[in-house]
Amino acid sequence: MTAVLIVSVMAVATTAGAVLLARWGRAASINPVIAPGFAAGIMIWLALGEVAPESVEDIGRGATVAAMAAGAALVALASGIVARSPLSAGGFGAAPVIGVALALHDVPEGFAVAAVLSGAGVVVALPMIAAVAGHNLAEKLAFVGAGGADDPGAGAMPRWVVLAVATLPEPLGALVATAGAGVAPGVVDAAAPLAGGMMLAVALGSLPSIAREVRRVRSFTAAGVGGAMSIAMLGVVLPG
Repeated sequence: MTAVLIVSVMAVATTAGAVLLARWGRAASINPVIAPGFAAGIMIWLALGEVAPESVEDIGRGATVAAMAAGAALVALASGIVARSPLSAGGFGAAPVIGVALALHDVPEGFAVAAVLSGAGVVVALPMIAAVAGHNLAEKLAFVGAGGADDPGAGAMPRWVVLAVATLPEPLGALVATAGAGVAPGVVDAAAPLAGGMMLAVALGSLPSIAREVRRVRSFTAAGVGGAMSIAMLGVVLPG
């Protein structure tokens, strides 16, 4: 249960940090596409530069491609359903689609982090924890801002819904990992590329919708480059 506790603390801390940063950014009139762009860059780097190569070594190229494709397809399918549902007609903008994508890919991330924590300990898992926390903070910041949890008003989703969607999926994934680690150990290897495919779908599909809505694609792209560079430098500081 130590792994679940650590993942839960990480989830609560990143959600709280996202709300505080969103309030500060709104008060300072920060460009609203910086956070989603930064998160997208981090996720693309993690998915293609770290998750995919490691998964190829663990389960092979074919299984890695299949798992990543399944993750991306799941996010695309769920996002498409939400985009055509009454939620998207409620004046919430891109928030429902981002929320669904966020929740879906945070579950396998929580699963993977908890599995590494349980099997190898905190020291070995530290680089993964730092990477997951870093990009989750950025993507939660994008979701919190889009959902209006930092400044409830017209067009804002209920605050408790935004906070629950942002916080609960990671501990849920950790609980599943803790409960089923001894039953299906091979699932741990598949969880990482599944989450990687979901990251790509969120980074290339869900998050850019915020930039398109406000016509700031160039700023989004620049922030994405910054996000990718930051996670690359983190990999140098904290070698896995």
